[in-house]
Amino acid sequence: MDGEISLKVSFEQLIKENRSHKDAAKRKRFRRARSAPLVRDRTEETNTDASTITPESLLKSIHQSFRKVAVILIIYLSAGAVCFYLIRHHISGEKTNAVLDALYFCVITMTTAGYGDLSPKTDLAKAFASAYVFLGLALVGLILSKAADYLVEKQEACLLGRLKSVKNLVILIS
Repeated sequence: MDGEISLKVSFEQLIKENRSHKDAAKRKRFRRARSAPLVRDRTEETNTDASTITPESLLKSIHQSFRKVAVILIIYLSAGAVCFYLIRHHISGEKTNAVLDALYFCVITMTTAGYGDLSPKTDLAKAFASAYVFLGLALVGLILSKAADYLVEKQEACLLGRLKSVKNLVILIS
């Protein structure tokens, strides 16, 4: 009888060890790359029904500094489109739709592409376009600096996580 009990206990221990090995294998299999930024698990939030996706949920998923830059960009383009719409008679070239042409001129001027299909012909339009170019360059610099800050922040968090795991390893070895 004692042999049967010890065999039963050792069999139960073997099952427990096997389960713990399976759990460890699962954890190893789903380990993320250490150089990649941490991505939150959103399985609870993710829904395949497209009708439940709202603009508010999309805005919350964007990093805060990118939201600020997006608001500044929208204000910049809107103000530029209104101003270029108001001085549209001072811009020469083939025009199609006044609002669309103003927005197009804003984007082309901001990015300094300058195709030449629309160009300022008066001093007022030239001065405004020049000021708009300088503000656009500053805005592009802001966008790039925010993107770089975001990447550095993610890399720093990853590095600190690695250092913490190495520190725990050193303590265990000691």
